[in-house]
Amino acid sequence: MRRKSFIILIILLTIIIAAGYFIFQPSDEKIKYSTEDEYLTYNNKSHPAAEIIRKGNIPYLRLTDATEILELNGTYDSESDSVIFTTPKSVYQLKVGQDSAFKNGDPLDTDVLPSVKENDRIFIAIDWIVSHFPYEKLEGDTARTTFLYADGYTIQQATFKEGLSVDERRLRSEATLTAPFYETMEESESFYILNDEGRYVKVTTKDGISGYVKASVIELNESTVISTKVKKEKGDFPLPFDKRFIVAWEGIYSREANQNGAQDLTGVDVYAPTWFELTDDAGTVSSLATRDYVKAVKESNAQVWALFSNVFDPERTNKVIGSYEKRAFMIEQLMEYAESFKLDGINIDFENVLPEDGPSFTQFIRELVPYAHEQGLVISVDITFLSSSGEWSGFYERAKLSELADYIMVMAYDEHWANSPVAGSVASLPWVERNLERLLEVIPNDNLILGIPLYARLWTEEKIESGGVSLTSKALTMNEVETFIDTYGLQPVLDEDTGQYYVEYAEEDTSYQLWIENEHSLNQRLNLAKKEDLAGIAVWSSHFAEDEVWPFLDSELQKE
Repeated sequence: MRRKSFIILIILLTIIIAAGYFIFQPSDEKIKYSTEDEYLTYNNKSHPAAEIIRKGNIPYLRLTDATEILELNGTYDSESDSVIFTTPKSVYQLKVGQDSAFKNGDPLDTDVLPSVKENDRIFIAIDWIVSHFPYEKLEGDTARTTFLYADGYTIQQATFKEGLSVDERRLRSEATLTAPFYETMEESESFYILNDEGRYVKVTTKDGISGYVKASVIELNESTVISTKVKKEKGDFPLPFDKRFIVAWEGIYSREANQNGAQDLTGVDVYAPTWFELTDDAGTVSSLATRDYVKAVKESNAQVWALFSNVFDPERTNKVIGSYEKRAFMIEQLMEYAESFKLDGINIDFENVLPEDGPSFTQFIRELVPYAHEQGLVISVDITFLSSSGEWSGFYERAKLSELADYIMVMAYDEHWANSPVAGSVASLPWVERNLERLLEVIPNDNLILGIPLYARLWTEEKIESGGVSLTSKALTMNEVETFIDTYGLQPVLDEDTGQYYVEYAEEDTSYQLWIENEHSLNQRLNLAKKEDLAGIAVWSSHFAEDEVWPFLDSELQKE
């Protein structure tokens, strides 16, 4: 019986060993690496799906692959049939299929045709890319692979140890000997290490084929740090202030109104007059600027960041913002105005924009900044808090804008706007604090300026003949608020829900409600800016303020 059991055990062991041999036997199945003829390998990572074509001996990479894989800021403008690339200091325009290329508006010499179109797809010469961006190009051994490396990337080379079997030199599709292989490498072949995965390493041949070999069969050779001829441009524009600063928006709607602006307001570091407007579908920018205004500001040791508005016209904005040539025209005019009037910056105030135009607005800022910085101009962009409104909030690509602009100014007011269906505060403190916290999740605090209202809304509720109620509002300056309170002998009370003082008054069929902006509410807003260590504050608008506000804002903002 024992002998019989022993025989059965031997048979079972033989079956297991045989099964293991077949299960774990190295695969002899060879498979094709890719159906494409051309390969791109970037930083030793193979991208078989990337599309490369050749014109003569010049490889061209599809524009979408250049933007996604190389992370270049590039876009195609169909109206001008151009490719636009941007960096912190440069704007490149490449006319598709032409030798015509420009950098910051100036003609650019090219050794190759920079861009071509094939089957309605846009391709960029890789040689042009490496001559203007921080990349280095190497051709694969069989010239069907293009290797691109970023500046500073370390290339680690390796070879096989001596005396290896054919199975050990096969480049496999997965990290196991039982996986199919792409090709058998030569004993003396040198290859690049992609990453170490324990028992196996992923490697790339000099022909651009990526796969796995055992870690135990390779020897590391020399490593090389890539140093490109072109270095990455840095956004090293010097910012004007090393303290929390105050911006005063000035609502100026006629040239004559400049005479009432630019007063020497205590503590104001920047004046932002509403001078420039988009006036037509061609991108024309009108101006209300005067040299006397700028001179007065400079004499008070302050700066002028003139505001450029789209006049809140979504249709006009849509006809302009998506066109490279119209964006360039707007930028050209702004730069001419800035030079002519000796401005220190431009404040961009685009509101009520169609959601689909949001990326084009971001592209406008992306193209504006290099020109502005070259001219020494600070660029700030006005935004709203996050909300469900596509036109008033959704179109802003806040994170991207904060990476481009020197400052982002959040208009932290109009919680209850002029035509709001319910009466309420212009900007209750809990509403501001809650929305600011959300905003700081996408915008760095030192990039953000908190907008503060210096006005209040007087809400009037009247009973009408139909039995309903009519609700209207009127914006009041700080002095007008005091006049209203004094006229009716009212005593403001603190509204805990809003963090503001509040008054109400009724007579016959009419009642009034008013949430007040005064030192109490302003101090809380300043404390919020200091708590979050924001870059500063911006007030809308200077004409709404009472005289005592300016020294108060200046002294309280700088307190720790």
